[in-house]
Amino acid sequence: MSVEEKYQAARDAAAKIKAQVEVGGGTWTDEERTAFDEHMAAAQSALADVKREKSLLLLDTEADRPEKRVAQPDPPGRGIIEQRIDVVGYRGKLTAFRGPDAVQKAYRTGRFLAASLFGHERSRAWCQEHGIEFRIMSGTVNTAGGFLVPIEMENAIIDILEDYGVMRKLMRIRPMTSDTKMIGRKTSNIIAYAMPEGNAAQASDMALDQVQLVAKDWGTLTRYSSQLSEDAVIDMADEITTDAAKAHAKKQDQCAIDGSGAATYQGIAGIEFLFNANTGWAGYVSALATHDTFAEVDAEDLGKVMGAVRPVDAKTGAAWLCSPEFKSIVFDTLQSAAGGNTQREIAGKMIDSYRGYPIFESTLLPATATTAKVMCFFGNFNLAGTIGDRKGMTVKADASRYLEYNQIAILTVMRYDINWHDLGDATLAGPVCGLIALT
Repeated sequence: MSVEEKYQAARDAAAKIKAQVEVGGGTWTDEERTAFDEHMAAAQSALADVKREKSLLLLDTEADRPEKRVAQPDPPGRGIIEQRIDVVGYRGKLTAFRGPDAVQKAYRTGRFLAASLFGHERSRAWCQEHGIEFRIMSGTVNTAGGFLVPIEMENAIIDILEDYGVMRKLMRIRPMTSDTKMIGRKTSNIIAYAMPEGNAAQASDMALDQVQLVAKDWGTLTRYSSQLSEDAVIDMADEITTDAAKAHAKKQDQCAIDGSGAATYQGIAGIEFLFNANTGWAGYVSALATHDTFAEVDAEDLGKVMGAVRPVDAKTGAAWLCSPEFKSIVFDTLQSAAGGNTQREIAGKMIDSYRGYPIFESTLLPATATTAKVMCFFGNFNLAGTIGDRKGMTVKADASRYLEYNQIAILTVMRYDINWHDLGDATLAGPVCGLIALT
Protein backbone atom coordinates (compact mmCIF):
# COMPACT_ATOMS: atom_id res chain seq x y z
CA MET A 1 0.00 0.00 0.00
CA SER A 2 1.40 3.42 -1.00
CA VAL A 3 1.74 6.25 1.51
CA GLU A 4 -1.14 8.11 -0.21
CA GLU A 5 -3.35 5.05 0.20
CA LYS A 6 -2.31 4.71 3.87
CA TYR A 7 -3.19 8.36 4.48
CA GLN A 8 -6.55 8.08 2.70
CA ALA A 9 -7.45 4.83 4.48
CA ALA A 10 -6.66 6.27 7.91
CA ARG A 11 -8.50 9.51 7.18
CA ASP A 12 -11.57 7.67 5.85
CA ALA A 13 -11.61 5.41 8.92
CA ALA A 14 -11.55 8.45 11.23
CA ALA A 15 -14.27 10.17 9.17
CA LYS A 16 -16.45 7.05 9.35
CA ILE A 17 -16.21 6.97 13.17
CA LYS A 18 -17.09 10.67 13.35
CA ALA A 19 -20.11 10.11 11.07
CA GLN A 20 -21.30 7.23 13.23
CA VAL A 21 -21.04 9.38 16.33
CA GLU A 22 -23.09 12.15 14.67
CA VAL A 23 -25.75 9.65 13.63
CA GLY A 24 -25.85 8.32 17.21
CA GLY A 25 -26.55 11.73 18.69
CA GLY A 26 -23.06 13.22 19.01
CA THR A 27 -21.93 11.44 22.17
CA TRP A 28 -18.50 9.78 21.97
CA THR A 29 -17.75 6.49 23.72
CA ASP A 30 -14.27 5.74 25.08
CA GLU A 31 -13.76 3.13 22.35
CA GLU A 32 -14.73 5.64 19.64
CA ARG A 33 -12.36 8.28 21.04
CA THR A 34 -9.47 5.84 21.16
CA ALA A 35 -10.07 4.48 17.66
CA PHE A 36 -10.54 7.98 16.22
CA ASP A 37 -7.28 9.22 17.78
CA GLU A 38 -5.39 6.17 16.49
CA HIS A 39 -6.63 6.70 12.94
CA MET A 40 -5.84 10.42 13.08
CA ALA A 41 -2.31 9.70 14.30
CA ALA A 42 -1.83 7.20 11.46
CA ALA A 43 -3.17 9.74 8.95
CA GLN A 44 -0.79 12.46 10.22
CA SER A 45 2.16 10.07 10.05
CA ALA A 46 1.26 9.01 6.50
CA LEU A 47 0.75 12.65 5.48
CA ALA A 48 4.28 13.45 6.63
CA ASP A 49 5.56 10.60 4.44
CA VAL A 50 3.55 11.93 1.50
CA LYS A 51 5.17 15.36 1.90
CA ARG A 52 8.63 13.76 1.97
CA GLU A 53 7.97 11.88 -1.26
CA LYS A 54 6.54 14.97 -2.93
CA SER A 55 9.63 16.94 -1.92
CA LEU A 56 11.79 14.35 -3.65
CA LEU A 57 9.52 14.42 -6.69
CA LEU A 58 9.85 18.21 -6.89
CA LEU A 59 13.64 17.86 -6.88
CA ASP A 60 13.43 15.33 -9.71
CA THR A 61 11.11 17.62 -11.65
CA GLU A 62 13.44 20.57 -11.16
CA ALA A 63 16.38 18.51 -12.41
CA ASP A 64 14.34 17.54 -15.47
CA ARG A 65 13.61 21.13 -16.51
CA PRO A 66 14.64 21.77 -20.15
CA GLU A 67 17.40 24.19 -19.23
CA LYS A 68 18.90 21.71 -16.76
CA ARG A 69 18.98 18.55 -18.86
CA VAL A 70 20.41 17.39 -22.17
CA ALA A 71 17.74 16.46 -24.66
CA GLN A 72 17.64 12.74 -25.43
CA PRO A 73 16.14 11.03 -28.48
CA ASP A 74 12.82 9.26 -28.07
CA PRO A 75 13.15 5.65 -26.94
CA PRO A 76 12.56 3.04 -29.67
CA GLY A 77 8.89 2.47 -30.45
CA ARG A 78 7.63 5.79 -29.07
CA GLY A 79 7.47 7.39 -32.48
CA ILE A 80 6.43 10.89 -31.32
CA ILE A 81 8.08 13.35 -33.69
CA GLU A 82 8.95 16.82 -32.43
CA GLN A 83 7.71 19.44 -34.85
CA ARG A 84 6.05 22.80 -34.63
CA ILE A 85 2.27 22.59 -35.02
CA ASP A 86 0.01 25.38 -36.19
CA VAL A 87 -2.79 24.70 -33.71
CA VAL A 88 -4.94 27.45 -35.18
CA GLY A 89 -4.75 25.72 -38.58
CA TYR A 90 -6.31 22.51 -37.33
CA ARG A 91 -9.26 21.57 -39.58
CA GLY A 92 -10.57 18.42 -37.89
CA LYS A 93 -13.94 18.11 -36.17
CA LEU A 94 -13.80 17.73 -32.39
CA THR A 95 -16.43 15.98 -30.27
CA ALA A 96 -15.30 16.25 -26.67
CA PHE A 97 -13.77 19.74 -26.69
CA ARG A 98 -16.02 22.70 -27.38
CA GLY A 99 -16.04 26.45 -27.57
CA PRO A 100 -13.87 28.96 -29.43
CA ASP A 101 -10.69 27.59 -27.84
CA ALA A 102 -11.60 23.91 -28.28
CA VAL A 103 -8.51 23.13 -30.36
CA GLN A 104 -6.19 24.66 -27.78
CA LYS A 105 -7.88 22.64 -25.01
CA ALA A 106 -7.53 19.44 -27.04
CA TYR A 107 -3.88 20.21 -27.80
CA ARG A 108 -3.05 20.82 -24.13
CA THR A 109 -4.83 17.59 -23.21
CA GLY A 110 -3.00 15.72 -25.98
CA ARG A 111 0.35 16.95 -24.69
CA PHE A 112 -0.60 15.80 -21.19
CA LEU A 113 -1.59 12.34 -22.45
CA ALA A 114 1.56 12.04 -24.55
CA ALA A 115 3.65 12.81 -21.49
CA SER A 116 1.75 10.79 -18.89
CA LEU A 117 0.74 7.75 -20.95
CA PHE A 118 3.43 7.52 -23.63
CA GLY A 119 6.36 8.80 -21.57
CA HIS A 120 7.26 11.48 -24.10
CA GLU A 121 9.88 13.69 -22.47
CA ARG A 122 9.44 16.75 -24.70
CA SER A 123 5.69 16.71 -24.01
CA ARG A 124 6.42 16.51 -20.28
CA ALA A 125 8.71 19.54 -20.60
CA TRP A 126 6.02 21.35 -22.63
CA CYS A 127 3.45 20.65 -19.91
CA GLN A 128 5.78 21.98 -17.21
CA GLU A 129 6.46 25.12 -19.22
CA HIS A 130 2.74 25.72 -19.83
CA GLY A 131 1.49 25.09 -16.29
CA ILE A 132 -0.10 21.65 -16.80
CA GLU A 133 0.26 19.88 -13.47
CA PHE A 134 0.85 16.15 -13.11
CA ARG A 135 -1.37 15.26 -10.15
CA ILE A 136 -0.50 11.71 -9.16
CA MET A 137 -2.98 9.54 -7.28
CA SER A 138 -2.17 6.57 -5.00
CA GLY A 139 1.53 6.42 -5.70
CA THR A 140 4.36 8.47 -7.08
CA VAL A 141 4.51 6.80 -10.49
CA ASN A 142 1.92 6.43 -13.23
CA THR A 143 1.81 2.63 -12.99
CA ALA A 144 0.98 2.82 -9.28
CA GLY A 145 -2.03 5.06 -9.24
CA GLY A 146 -2.45 7.09 -12.42
CA PHE A 147 -2.66 10.80 -13.15
CA LEU A 148 -5.61 13.06 -12.47
CA VAL A 149 -6.53 14.53 -15.84
CA PRO A 150 -6.07 18.29 -16.45
CA ILE A 151 -8.98 20.67 -16.10
CA GLU A 152 -9.50 20.94 -19.88
CA MET A 153 -10.03 17.19 -20.16
CA GLU A 154 -12.11 17.02 -16.97
CA ASN A 155 -14.50 19.71 -18.23
CA ALA A 156 -14.83 17.91 -21.56
CA ILE A 157 -15.61 14.66 -19.73
CA ILE A 158 -18.32 16.38 -17.66
CA ASP A 159 -19.89 17.79 -20.84
CA ILE A 160 -20.02 14.36 -22.47
CA LEU A 161 -21.30 12.66 -19.31
CA GLU A 162 -24.19 15.12 -19.23
CA ASP A 163 -24.83 14.86 -22.99
CA TYR A 164 -24.86 11.07 -23.20
CA GLY A 165 -25.90 10.20 -19.65
CA VAL A 166 -29.61 10.59 -18.99
CA MET A 167 -29.55 10.23 -15.20
CA ARG A 168 -26.94 12.94 -14.66
CA LYS A 169 -29.45 15.35 -16.19
CA LEU A 170 -32.14 14.23 -13.74
CA MET A 171 -30.51 13.27 -10.43
CA ARG A 172 -28.74 15.47 -7.91
CA ILE A 173 -24.93 15.56 -8.22
CA ARG A 174 -22.95 15.93 -5.01
CA PRO A 175 -19.14 16.22 -4.84
CA MET A 176 -17.47 13.88 -2.32
CA THR A 177 -14.33 15.08 -0.54
CA SER A 178 -13.70 11.64 1.01
CA ASP A 179 -14.63 8.04 0.19
CA THR A 180 -17.67 8.24 2.47
CA LYS A 181 -20.15 11.10 2.60
CA MET A 182 -23.17 11.46 4.86
CA ILE A 183 -25.89 13.74 3.51
CA GLY A 184 -28.79 15.05 5.55
CA ARG A 185 -32.30 14.02 4.53
CA LYS A 186 -35.40 15.84 5.76
CA THR A 187 -38.04 13.38 7.00
CA SER A 188 -40.60 15.91 8.26
CA ASN A 189 -41.16 19.66 8.01
CA ILE A 190 -41.95 22.30 10.59
CA ILE A 191 -45.65 23.04 10.98
CA ALA A 192 -47.45 26.39 11.10
CA TYR A 193 -50.20 26.63 13.75
CA ALA A 194 -52.91 29.16 14.49
CA MET A 195 -51.71 31.67 17.06
CA PRO A 196 -54.65 33.64 18.51
CA GLU A 197 -53.87 36.74 20.52
CA GLY A 198 -52.58 35.90 23.96
CA ASN A 199 -51.70 32.27 23.11
CA ALA A 200 -48.16 30.95 22.98
CA ALA A 201 -46.73 29.61 19.72
CA GLN A 202 -46.81 25.84 19.35
CA ALA A 203 -43.40 24.29 18.70
CA SER A 204 -42.61 21.88 15.89
CA ASP A 205 -39.27 20.49 14.81
CA MET A 206 -37.90 19.51 11.44
CA ALA A 207 -36.75 15.88 11.60
CA LEU A 208 -33.61 14.76 9.78
CA ASP A 209 -31.79 11.52 9.16
CA GLN A 210 -28.77 10.72 7.01
CA VAL A 211 -28.06 8.99 3.72
CA GLN A 212 -24.65 7.45 3.08
CA LEU A 213 -22.66 7.62 -0.16
CA VAL A 214 -19.62 5.34 -0.51
CA ALA A 215 -17.38 5.98 -3.51
CA LYS A 216 -16.70 3.01 -5.79
CA ASP A 217 -14.17 2.55 -8.59
CA TRP A 218 -15.40 2.25 -12.18
CA GLY A 219 -12.92 1.78 -15.02
CA THR A 220 -12.51 1.46 -18.77
CA LEU A 221 -9.60 -0.45 -20.30
CA THR A 222 -8.74 -0.04 -23.95
CA ARG A 223 -5.73 -0.27 -26.23
CA TYR A 224 -4.14 2.46 -28.32
CA SER A 225 -1.34 2.45 -30.86
CA SER A 226 2.08 3.20 -29.36
CA GLN A 227 3.04 4.82 -32.66
CA LEU A 228 1.88 8.39 -32.24
CA SER A 229 3.14 11.39 -34.17
CA GLU A 230 2.93 14.72 -32.43
CA ASP A 231 0.64 16.18 -35.04
CA ALA A 232 -1.96 13.61 -33.94
CA VAL A 233 -2.15 14.63 -30.28
CA ILE A 234 -5.30 16.72 -30.82
CA ASP A 235 -7.22 13.83 -32.38
CA MET A 236 -5.82 11.41 -29.79
CA ALA A 237 -7.02 13.63 -26.93
CA ASP A 238 -10.49 13.96 -28.45
CA GLU A 239 -10.83 10.24 -29.16
CA ILE A 240 -9.65 9.02 -25.74
CA THR A 241 -11.73 11.62 -23.90
CA THR A 242 -14.89 10.94 -25.92
CA ASP A 243 -14.72 7.13 -25.78
CA ALA A 244 -13.95 7.00 -22.04
CA ALA A 245 -16.62 9.55 -21.08
CA LYS A 246 -19.31 7.82 -23.18
CA ALA A 247 -18.49 4.47 -21.54
CA HIS A 248 -18.71 5.98 -18.04
CA ALA A 249 -21.97 7.76 -18.90
CA LYS A 250 -23.47 4.46 -20.07
CA LYS A 251 -22.35 2.68 -16.90
CA GLN A 252 -23.82 5.36 -14.65
CA ASP A 253 -27.18 5.05 -16.41
CA GLN A 254 -27.07 1.25 -16.13
CA CYS A 255 -26.43 1.50 -12.39
CA ALA A 256 -29.05 4.19 -11.79
CA ILE A 257 -31.78 2.42 -13.79
CA ASP A 258 -31.02 -1.31 -13.96
CA GLY A 259 -28.71 -1.80 -10.97
CA SER A 260 -29.69 -4.97 -9.09
CA GLY A 261 -27.38 -4.58 -6.11
CA ALA A 262 -25.21 -7.42 -7.45
CA ALA A 263 -21.41 -7.31 -7.75
CA THR A 264 -21.69 -6.04 -11.33
CA TYR A 265 -23.21 -2.86 -9.89
CA GLN A 266 -21.14 -2.84 -6.67
CA GLY A 267 -24.27 -2.90 -4.52
CA ILE A 268 -26.12 -0.13 -6.35
CA ALA A 269 -29.86 -0.70 -6.85
CA GLY A 270 -31.44 1.13 -9.80
CA ILE A 271 -34.83 2.79 -9.84
CA GLU A 272 -36.46 0.29 -12.24
CA PHE A 273 -35.18 -2.64 -10.19
CA LEU A 274 -36.41 -1.08 -6.94
CA PHE A 275 -39.94 -0.39 -8.24
CA ASN A 276 -40.33 -3.84 -9.78
CA ALA A 277 -39.14 -5.41 -6.52
CA ASN A 278 -41.49 -3.36 -4.32
CA THR A 279 -44.95 -3.77 -5.81
CA GLY A 280 -46.55 -2.59 -2.56
CA TRP A 281 -45.15 0.93 -2.77
CA ALA A 282 -47.66 3.75 -3.01
CA GLY A 283 -45.72 5.11 -6.00
CA TYR A 284 -46.31 1.84 -7.89
CA VAL A 285 -49.22 3.17 -9.95
CA SER A 286 -51.24 0.74 -12.04
CA ALA A 287 -52.61 1.66 -15.44
CA LEU A 288 -56.30 1.08 -16.06
CA ALA A 289 -57.44 -2.53 -16.26
CA THR A 290 -56.52 -4.27 -19.55
CA HIS A 291 -53.97 -1.54 -20.37
CA ASP A 292 -51.06 -3.95 -20.74
CA THR A 293 -49.49 -2.65 -23.96
CA PHE A 294 -47.99 0.72 -24.82
CA ALA A 295 -50.68 1.30 -27.48
CA GLU A 296 -53.40 1.01 -24.80
CA VAL A 297 -51.87 3.59 -22.43
CA ASP A 298 -53.92 6.78 -22.53
CA ALA A 299 -54.01 10.24 -21.00
CA GLU A 300 -55.94 8.96 -17.99
CA ASP A 301 -53.14 6.50 -17.16
CA LEU A 302 -50.53 9.23 -17.41
CA GLY A 303 -52.68 11.51 -15.30
CA LYS A 304 -52.84 8.86 -12.55
CA VAL A 305 -49.07 8.61 -12.24
CA MET A 306 -48.73 12.40 -12.26
CA GLY A 307 -51.31 12.75 -9.51
CA ALA A 308 -49.59 10.19 -7.29
CA VAL A 309 -46.37 12.16 -6.85
CA ARG A 310 -45.72 13.41 -3.31
CA PRO A 311 -45.12 15.96 -2.07
CA VAL A 312 -47.24 17.86 -4.55
CA ASP A 313 -44.60 20.59 -4.93
CA ALA A 314 -42.19 17.90 -6.21
CA LYS A 315 -43.83 18.46 -9.59
CA THR A 316 -41.83 21.65 -9.86
CA GLY A 317 -38.82 20.36 -11.77
CA ALA A 318 -40.49 17.02 -12.60
CA ALA A 319 -39.89 15.09 -15.83
CA TRP A 320 -40.87 11.92 -17.67
CA LEU A 321 -38.41 9.03 -18.11
CA CYS A 322 -39.21 6.29 -20.62
CA SER A 323 -37.87 4.25 -23.52
CA PRO A 324 -37.81 5.64 -27.08
CA GLU A 325 -40.51 3.09 -27.94
CA PHE A 326 -42.83 4.31 -25.16
CA LYS A 327 -42.31 7.91 -26.22
CA SER A 328 -43.13 7.14 -29.85
CA ILE A 329 -46.17 4.92 -29.20
CA VAL A 330 -47.65 6.81 -26.25
CA PHE A 331 -46.53 10.42 -26.03
CA ASP A 332 -46.13 11.11 -29.76
CA THR A 333 -49.49 9.52 -30.51
CA LEU A 334 -51.30 11.52 -27.83
CA GLN A 335 -49.57 14.74 -28.88
CA SER A 336 -50.42 14.13 -32.53
CA ALA A 337 -54.06 13.56 -31.67
CA ALA A 338 -54.03 16.82 -29.74
CA GLY A 339 -52.64 18.79 -32.67
CA GLY A 340 -48.87 18.25 -32.62
CA ASN A 341 -45.85 17.85 -30.37
CA THR A 342 -44.89 20.42 -27.79
CA GLN A 343 -41.36 21.23 -26.72
CA ARG A 344 -39.63 23.16 -23.97
CA GLU A 345 -36.09 24.43 -23.61
CA ILE A 346 -33.83 22.55 -21.17
CA ALA A 347 -30.21 23.69 -20.75
CA GLY A 348 -30.29 25.44 -24.12
CA LYS A 349 -31.81 22.48 -25.98
CA MET A 350 -35.35 21.89 -27.15
CA ILE A 351 -36.82 18.71 -25.63
CA ASP A 352 -40.20 17.12 -26.30
CA SER A 353 -42.63 17.49 -23.41
CA TYR A 354 -46.02 16.24 -22.30
CA ARG A 355 -48.37 18.47 -20.32
CA GLY A 356 -45.47 20.86 -19.77
CA TYR A 357 -43.01 18.28 -18.40
CA PRO A 358 -39.91 17.30 -20.44
CA ILE A 359 -39.54 13.74 -21.71
CA PHE A 360 -36.16 12.03 -21.27
CA GLU A 361 -35.47 8.78 -23.11
CA SER A 362 -33.29 5.81 -22.22
CA THR A 363 -32.92 2.53 -24.08
CA LEU A 364 -32.49 0.88 -20.67
CA LEU A 365 -36.23 1.28 -20.01
CA PRO A 366 -38.65 -1.37 -21.39
CA ALA A 367 -39.24 -1.41 -25.15
CA THR A 368 -42.51 -3.31 -24.62
CA ALA A 369 -44.95 -3.59 -21.74
CA THR A 370 -44.67 -6.49 -19.30
CA THR A 371 -47.41 -7.31 -16.82
CA ALA A 372 -46.78 -5.88 -13.33
CA LYS A 373 -43.61 -4.11 -14.49
CA VAL A 374 -42.80 -0.40 -14.81
CA MET A 375 -43.46 1.15 -18.23
CA CYS A 376 -42.33 4.72 -17.47
CA PHE A 377 -41.52 7.08 -14.61
CA PHE A 378 -42.70 10.57 -13.70
CA GLY A 379 -41.49 12.90 -10.98
CA ASN A 380 -38.65 14.94 -9.56
CA PHE A 381 -35.61 12.69 -9.78
CA ASN A 382 -33.42 15.37 -8.21
CA LEU A 383 -35.30 14.91 -4.93
CA ALA A 384 -35.37 11.12 -5.10
CA GLY A 385 -31.77 10.16 -5.86
CA THR A 386 -28.17 11.35 -5.66
CA ILE A 387 -24.97 10.69 -7.58
CA GLY A 388 -21.90 11.26 -5.42
CA ASP A 389 -18.74 12.17 -7.39
CA ARG A 390 -15.52 11.41 -5.52
CA LYS A 391 -12.96 12.94 -7.87
CA GLY A 392 -12.15 13.61 -11.49
CA MET A 393 -11.03 10.92 -13.91
CA THR A 394 -7.56 9.38 -13.61
CA VAL A 395 -5.62 7.78 -16.46
CA LYS A 396 -2.73 5.39 -16.55
CA ALA A 397 -0.99 3.19 -19.10
CA ASP A 398 0.65 -0.21 -19.36
CA ALA A 399 3.12 -0.57 -22.24
CA SER A 400 3.57 -4.32 -21.72
CA ARG A 401 0.00 -5.64 -21.84
CA TYR A 402 -0.38 -5.43 -25.64
CA LEU A 403 3.31 -5.39 -26.49
CA GLU A 404 2.94 -7.96 -29.28
CA TYR A 405 0.51 -5.63 -31.07
CA ASN A 406 2.75 -2.58 -30.62
CA GLN A 407 -0.07 -1.05 -28.55
CA ILE A 408 -0.43 0.20 -24.99
CA ALA A 409 -3.26 -0.39 -22.54
CA ILE A 410 -5.01 2.74 -21.30
CA LEU A 411 -7.05 2.60 -18.10
CA THR A 412 -9.43 5.39 -17.06
CA VAL A 413 -10.98 5.36 -13.60
CA MET A 414 -13.83 7.37 -12.08
CA ARG A 415 -15.14 7.07 -8.53
CA TYR A 416 -18.78 7.62 -7.64
CA ASP A 417 -21.81 6.18 -5.88
CA ILE A 418 -25.55 6.27 -6.66
CA ASN A 419 -28.28 6.17 -4.04
CA TRP A 420 -32.06 6.27 -4.50
CA HIS A 421 -33.01 7.47 -1.03
CA ASP A 422 -36.52 8.91 -1.43
CA LEU A 423 -38.91 6.73 -3.42
CA GLY A 424 -41.67 6.57 -0.83
CA ASP A 425 -43.05 3.50 0.93
CA ALA A 426 -46.23 1.45 1.20
CA THR A 427 -48.12 4.36 2.77
CA LEU A 428 -46.93 7.44 0.92
CA ALA A 429 -45.60 7.86 -2.60
CA GLY A 430 -42.32 9.70 -3.15
CA PRO A 431 -41.13 12.38 -5.57
CA VAL A 432 -40.96 9.80 -8.40
CA CYS A 433 -43.71 7.32 -9.33
CA GLY A 434 -43.87 4.51 -11.90
CA LEU A 435 -46.67 3.53 -14.29
CA ILE A 436 -47.29 -0.22 -14.24
CA ALA A 437 -48.87 -2.40 -16.93
CA LEU A 438 -51.92 -4.46 -15.90
CA THR A 439 -53.77 -7.31 -17.56
